Amino acid sequence: RRTRVARKVSWLWSMRLADRIFTISDRTLHDLADLHPSLSGRARTAALGSDHALAWPQPDAPDPEHPYAIAFGHYGNKNANAVIDGWAQFCAAHSPEADGWRLRLVGMGARDRAAAEEQVRRLGVGDRIELMPWLDDDAFARAFAGAGLVVFPSDFEGFGLPAAEAIRLGIPAVISTDPALAEVTGGHAVTAVSTTPADLAKAFETALALTPEQLAAGRAFAEAFTWRRTAAVIRAGLS
Repeated sequence: RRTRVARKVSWLWSMRLADRIFTISDRTLHDLADLHPSLSGRARTAALGSDHALAWPQPDAPDPEHPYAIAFGHYGNKNANAVIDGWAQFCAAHSPEADGWRLRLVGMGARDRAAAEEQVRRLGVGDRIELMPWLDDDAFARAFAGAGLVVFPSDFEGFGLPAAEAIRLGIPAVISTDPALAEVTGGHAVTAVSTTPADLAKAFETALALTPEQLAAGRAFAEAFTWRRTAAVIRAGLS
């Protein structure tokens, strides 16, 4: 609670002093206008880039012998528990002998990982889910770029970088109905209508059925999200 109060005070003070305010998506720009109408006249969107992902180690294709999805366990809004439940239902229709799909859940602290281990044990999917700790930058890039599916059904995002990175790399992605995720994927990700196991499992199926042409369209859409554009917008706004 003290952290939230400190942030609120410092952010409002900073924004009131600022000559310009830059938000990382139109979604956050609209939120600012709704919450602080007096500040919105000095604000504009400087969307983040995703082209840094092009420098990550790129496999020729996901390993057909050991395909895996990647999801994210840090912070409650990432819905790691729901992803595990959804993956368990997905696994019920996909035996490891048939396709070998596994889920790598990355970025979990010790306490969250212990709770997730119990959930995985209870669901009987210990051989289909790998609970991973926080990874360094190189290990994360390798894990992400080698994935055959990116799972990101977050409750709330200001931008949603993993979804944007997935689209940029041509990896099928599953997202939630969050407006920021819709903004940065432009209809090229599969939207789970809810985080129930059935809806997530259905979204996984749909995403894995995307055609090369559909994934290529997503990459083309993502080309607009560059760090050069971010810098240009900020530079223009400060001049």
